[in-house]
Amino acid sequence: MRGWSFDIPELTSAQREFLLVLRAAVNGHVPAEPPADWAAVLDLASAHQVAGFLYPCVQAWPQSCQPSAALMARWKALFLNAAGLYTCVAVQANELLAALHAAGVRVIPLKGVWLAERVYEDGACRPMCDIDLLVPAEELARARSAVGRLGYTTTDYYHREECNKHTHYRKPGAPLTLELHWRLWMPDAEAAAEPDLASIWTGLHEERLHGVPVLVFSPERQLVYLTQHILQHFLTVPLKTYLDLILMCRRYAPHFDPSRLDEEARAGRGTFGTKFILQLAGDIWAVRPPAFLAAFVTACGACEEERRAALCAAVQLDKESNRITPSVAEFYQASWIRRIRIGLSCLAWPPGEIRELYPRAVRRFGLAGGYAARCADLVRRHGRALRRKPGDGKGVDATLANFAIRQALATWIQAQDAREAN
Repeated sequence: MRGWSFDIPELTSAQREFLLVLRAAVNGHVPAEPPADWAAVLDLASAHQVAGFLYPCVQAWPQSCQPSAALMARWKALFLNAAGLYTCVAVQANELLAALHAAGVRVIPLKGVWLAERVYEDGACRPMCDIDLLVPAEELARARSAVGRLGYTTTDYYHREECNKHTHYRKPGAPLTLELHWRLWMPDAEAAAEPDLASIWTGLHEERLHGVPVLVFSPERQLVYLTQHILQHFLTVPLKTYLDLILMCRRYAPHFDPSRLDEEARAGRGTFGTKFILQLAGDIWAVRPPAFLAAFVTACGACEEERRAALCAAVQLDKESNRITPSVAEFYQASWIRRIRIGLSCLAWPPGEIRELYPRAVRRFGLAGGYAARCADLVRRHGRALRRKPGDGKGVDATLANFAIRQALATWIQAQDAREAN
């Protein structure tokens, strides 16, 4: 499999240059022509959270292929800040893992906290927004007590285990939020099928992370989990998530068992989705799959149209896309009357959910206060859409189009997985 080498007219010149820099860096060579607008490339790299990975690569290129000295100095400062932050994150992770281990809680580190240490050569190259730790549901109470003794607190409203998958914890002075998981996906998730909770805790390996014993997925299960995480978010993820897949395949190539990979994908009822996301990662980064993975990925059978659409949607993704939901997309283009109906449907939640989501407002002002808090929450998160005139897509057309493409792709992938499962 080769990444797309032909011109993609849907991409801007800055996006094309950004893609060329990404591919050159991950494949260990210098681009044929340096970007004309390095500032735009760096902005895109920051938005897609790959600036830390790119900096050491670009720094090793001939000076004629690098940005200006001023831009390189700015980039270096960003990288050093990321390195300093990761040093603090490592200390935080050690403290958390040690406390949970001392409390007798089994822990599986997820995504960034594990990838930074085991897949990336330098933790500063793999930014993360939080520390994700998975614990068994039956040990959740002990885990909560352990992190509470460290000074972590939560303001999350969803405390019922059956209706959520994690709780956010914060500690004053700690660099990152802790997400304490007891499920991999939301109970009602459509984009990924959760295996039996007990089966998640079988077939694990023990290793030390930040000096503390932890449990980790097999390489095959880890790869399936990472691809399904992308699908769970309907492809609304920065390009660093696809880089995770490329680097993990390289790092663990000698340890992969193709038959086990197929078993893990089938167990999650996401065989087609796993193949498609791995193929998409190869298309983005112009990387051929390792020999052990070639037959698995090429068996996907996705045509050029879907692969091209997915590649464009991934590269064109911007921060505004994270705010788009099906309701918001419909709201942008609806008439005033239809907008009122959409707004009421989002506001008129059952009293029980309002009491659970906004307990402070309900305790102080009754149920009416809870609904007022819900209204304020909607305005805070979607005020831009609320202020836009009906049918006025100015400034958001590209974002809405990107959302529509990703939504269609996710629906198509789900249908393919359902067909294969049956």
